[in-house]
Amino acid sequence: MTSDERRISILNLLRKNKYMSLRNLAKNIAYSESTVRRDLNILERQNLVKRIRGGAIPIDESLIENRQSVKQNINTLLKKEIADLAIDFVEDYQTIFLDSSSTSQSLAHLLTRKNNLNIFTPNLVTARLLESGKSNNVFLLGGKMRDSICEGKFVLDTISQLNFDIAFISTRGFSVNHGFSERIESESSIKQLVKQKSDKVVMLIDEVNCKMKCIEKRTTKNQ
Repeated sequence: MTSDERRISILNLLRKNKYMSLRNLAKNIAYSESTVRRDLNILERQNLVKRIRGGAIPIDESLIENRQSVKQNINTLLKKEIADLAIDFVEDYQTIFLDSSSTSQSLAHLLTRKNNLNIFTPNLVTARLLESGKSNNVFLLGGKMRDSICEGKFVLDTISQLNFDIAFISTRGFSVNHGFSERIESESSIKQLVKQKSDKVVMLIDEVNCKMKCIEKRTTKNQ
């Protein structure tokens, strides 16, 4: 088990039980108390848990934004299933946008099956995954870096000069009355602009209650 996987296990235990002592955490994941203590200190610095006497409690997920290294290890099988569905939308020679989500990273692994794609993404990790395949052109949308993700005016200015055949975008939430929503304003701005610049938008949703389906939403460049 890697250190990231171990911390994911600790987070899952805390979220399930609401509170666990240091001793019980160590027993459940079969690591020493000193190792678990160090992991809890790291998780607390990331605003994922709160240390209290003798143990820890989780911080409400709705109030925090997990780091990329954490997101990559959450619902991995579900994200792979979504990627398997999403790849069917892609055809050779298309110009594609992949958002900064870990679900798009799962799709990136499969895009090496395609040829002569022009792929744009603001995620450094995703760009590196795509660059390992030599059959497509990969473009990193540069800007201010935040947790391996580029954001800000430079990204928006570049996107405004592009048009995409298809864009793959994740979402933080969805409601029938209000549609899709995003927690981080900078990511919301990017996704709104990409939607305007894309012939087709495919939403990648990794929540269990979405029944593992990609929701396709067609748009026009004038919307």
